[in-house]
Amino acid sequence: MKKVFYFTLITTFCFSQSEDWIYTSLTDESLGQPPGAPWDYSSAYMISPDGENIELIMHDAQFSDVSADQSKILLSSNPSYGPIYLYENGSIDTLDLNGTYPRFTAEENVIVYYSPGDQNDCPELNSLYKYSITEDLVTQISDSLMECSPPVFVSPCSCLPLFILSPDKEKLMFYRYTSQNDSIDIMIADIETAETIKLRKIENLISHRHNVSYWGQDDYLYMTLGDQLFKVNSTNGDEAPIQLTFFETSSTLLGTNDSYLEQLAISVYNESSGMNPYEFWFYNLTTGDISYYHDYEYTS
Repeated sequence: MKKVFYFTLITTFCFSQSEDWIYTSLTDESLGQPPGAPWDYSSAYMISPDGENIELIMHDAQFSDVSADQSKILLSSNPSYGPIYLYENGSIDTLDLNGTYPRFTAEENVIVYYSPGDQNDCPELNSLYKYSITEDLVTQISDSLMECSPPVFVSPCSCLPLFILSPDKEKLMFYRYTSQNDSIDIMIADIETAETIKLRKIENLISHRHNVSYWGQDDYLYMTLGDQLFKVNSTNGDEAPIQLTFFETSSTLLGTNDSYLEQLAISVYNESSGMNPYEFWFYNLTTGDISYYHDYEYTS
């Protein structure tokens, strides 16, 4: 049970951890509660690191981010393209925004978030905004971020909204798919000025399951290209991506909101493992060592 819970925690939803609490979203089913409608599958919780205490932050919502002093929490609604919520001092404020994946920036009264550009049955997530809470002001950073097309994704609805903040939370990185669908532009945006630049173009090796990335303290972007972990220089677009893992089967970088990590977690598929074909591996950001942790059962 602990293996399944841990996998749900770090791969299905965003999470953050402090000395006092782990903030995350959990499925109703994982808590012994049957889910309702297909989109009504998660609620936001805070959990003590020893697992003894679990407190509900908001039902039918997804945890997205927590401020540095843990006084504010950002939540997305279910389905993901509804209102964004701000939890502060025990109360919840519904912001006048429709979007998903809100994150605090270096100036914690300014958040960034995705917003769907089309209110169809399968929204296209193609706009990135910043929002000043104190000024109630929305500014667009970029549009046409992600194209949902079958050559790139398994289905048009497989897009996962995702961008990553730099460790100082002053910049962010996102992917922009080219019109040919055979390459990807890695884009860097300055949050304060809303200016964007193309860092470099890479071959389109990112699937709908592999668009998780991490911005390290060394100014490298860590991402899964194809089936392996690579790092890309965030300041020098002329430097070629560096391959870090050489697994014989597919692997996926697992997501986190934490910015100061010593190791990255990787999920590796191992068909020979029988009933538990997935393995946890760790990549040490300082030494470059790769170590096996344990196998686990995937449930979704």
